[in-house]
Amino acid sequence: MTLLPIVDRELRVAARRAGTYWLRFWVALVMLGVWIVLLTNSRHTSSTQMGQHLLGGLGMLTIGFSLFAGVFLTSDCLSEEIREGTLGLLFLTDLKAYDVVLGKLVANSLHAFFGLLAVFPILGLALLLGGVTGPEFWRLLLVYATTLFFSVSIGMIASAVSRDAKHAIQRAFCAVTLLAGVFPAIWWLQRAIWNNGALDFLLLPSPAYAYLKGFDVRYRFGTGSREFWWSLGTVFGLAVGCIVAANVLLPRLWQEKAVGSAGAATQKLRPRLELGWKNPAYWLTARDDSPRRSAVRLLLYLAPIWFILLCASVISSQHIPLFVTSFVAAYGLHQIIKVLVIAEASRRINQDRQSGALELLLVTPLPVHSFLSGQKAALREHFMPALIILSLFNLALGCVVVMFPHELQMGGKDKAVFCEIFAGGIVTLFFDFNALGWVGMWRGLNAGKHQRAVSGTLIQILGVPWLVVFFLFFLQPNINGPDSVAFVIGCWFALGIVVDLISAAIARMRLATEFRLAATQRFGSKPS
Repeated sequence: MTLLPIVDRELRVAARRAGTYWLRFWVALVMLGVWIVLLTNSRHTSSTQMGQHLLGGLGMLTIGFSLFAGVFLTSDCLSEEIREGTLGLLFLTDLKAYDVVLGKLVANSLHAFFGLLAVFPILGLALLLGGVTGPEFWRLLLVYATTLFFSVSIGMIASAVSRDAKHAIQRAFCAVTLLAGVFPAIWWLQRAIWNNGALDFLLLPSPAYAYLKGFDVRYRFGTGSREFWWSLGTVFGLAVGCIVAANVLLPRLWQEKAVGSAGAATQKLRPRLELGWKNPAYWLTARDDSPRRSAVRLLLYLAPIWFILLCASVISSQHIPLFVTSFVAAYGLHQIIKVLVIAEASRRINQDRQSGALELLLVTPLPVHSFLSGQKAALREHFMPALIILSLFNLALGCVVVMFPHELQMGGKDKAVFCEIFAGGIVTLFFDFNALGWVGMWRGLNAGKHQRAVSGTLIQILGVPWLVVFFLFFLQPNINGPDSVAFVIGCWFALGIVVDLISAAIARMRLATEFRLAATQRFGSKPS
């Protein structure tokens, strides 16, 4: 018998797939385009500074890609087999748990690995410009590869302990956010208040910490080298532990999940009889209030930490660093809730099409527009409390800026810029929510796998504004004065709203006119 037969099969299948090669081409082309833009805007600096500038800019994109790739690639690979009942058939053969886990790991992370591999030569251009040493370059490449392995491993363990795609994606996303973002925020808060190293261990499982320590400016001084290797070893150890845990738990959990799923239909339903008669699709979607509970609980659990950070920015001596940390944390919570919105908007319609329930629904007298309006109404009910809480976060940040400008060293124009950011964030939040709902449903209807619908919606709606933020950050030396900053931020918000309106209108029109055709069409085929 071939060693690791599923891995062998998946590698052969991927070698024959045209997308395997086109992905590397497009990733390399995009990164080369970003490199040219950054190079053009760094032409007035020395070659040494230019190399460091390019490595830092491209490195941020690469570490972000590596960190969240597993959330969208491997978080549903095992749970999908559990839902469809095919995992038991695999275990009836001579295959072991590690054959299945490693096979699924390779099958679902191969494209991400090839994409990362295509980025390495582009990053090497910064080495040729100078200012970047060879050991520094190779350390960062090691961090990227380890971070990708860490991400896909967390996706595997989340998939092994989940049955539903939504829960698997949420668990993987929250685990990555906790290790890479929440733990460093807790460390920073403790450091600012008590100024000791009691919680330094919280930084070790963060790939972002290993990434920062990989640069020569931090690696060569003090205990930087030791901290780098300890952090990288911890991240790698966690990844291996997740793979081992998935191997151990999968043969035990899939039977429990299959048996326990029969009782899921008997869950206690909330009284929605009147609304159910008006719109059965709304009643069917809204009866499961787990999305609302997940979003609200996440915010309520993290709200105390965030609030302490915000208060400490006023009463402690570290005014500006703590305020920046609370600002970045609030922005991160906005993005997390948006990912949860995408996951829920695309989940129901994707699962119903996979199971064939959507075709059965189309032969009933229920009109398509009623089905779509019911889905949107349920989505609003699930996430409106979370949107209100996020809006309160922005209002609290705005109040701190207005009431304590002296502590934050802000002038009148600086206060206006930050108020613009917080007010625009609230407005954009609701526009994004509307667009994410419509685009998520359309992509969920057409995607073969749920995580592809999530990642596609995320890139379509949030990709352009995020790229604008990225270029704004690295083009900041060319922006002079608060007035220019306010203008650029206003353009950023306006661009995001335009993308939201256009994307939502197109997705809504396609859902209204092509719903039945897309629902009955086989995945991967094109309409004649």
